[in-house]
Amino acid sequence: MLALMNHEVAADIAILDIHMGDTDGISLAKHINHILPNCQIIFLTSYISYAMDVYEVDHVYLILKDKQNERLWPAVELAYKKYCDSTQDTIVFRVPSGVEVRKLSEIQYFERIGRKIFVHSETGDIWIKDSIENIACNYLPKGFFRCHQGYIVNLDFVLSIEEDGYILRDLTLVPVSRSNKKEARDKFFDHKNAIVLHGHMSTEQTIHGI
Repeated sequence: MLALMNHEVAADIAILDIHMGDTDGISLAKHINHILPNCQIIFLTSYISYAMDVYEVDHVYLILKDKQNERLWPAVELAYKKYCDSTQDTIVFRVPSGVEVRKLSEIQYFERIGRKIFVHSETGDIWIKDSIENIACNYLPKGFFRCHQGYIVNLDFVLSIEEDGYILRDLTLVPVSRSNKKEARDKFFDHKNAIVLHGHMSTEQTIHGI
């Protein structure tokens, strides 16, 4: 438990006994849900009376121990599929305290300040030791754009493009370098047009631009 709280362990799938000596599996699962949100949990128990208790936490499967031999492998396969699905929209960052998981769809922009990269997201800001170049080349899917030497923006959050840069939905200004202005404008309109074509934008929403 202490190692988990200190971010010293990581897991994709956790198989927990509901009764674990001094620790009960449901309490441990609550911590896993919070610290490792993509980790898929499978519960084992000898007592059907515990079946309702497991719904206090996110989990994939509850297996009675007398059915373990026939149920465990299908449960692991299901857990693995759910893990893969859950990580398609997530990115794991190394931070001074351990690791932090963020959904890509919640990240607004990356900002370089000195030797630190700040990750600004709807669920809170963190800083990481990395480079803008590495993040732009290796981490991010289509929809993120390096608009400046020190900034990468998630175009989903861009409300408009002005002379000085992108204006986000919360009215944050993300700078666009002079050399990137034409590409920045093209990226903005291409992205918004793609959203319209895919039916994700209502006809009441407007697109602003220079």
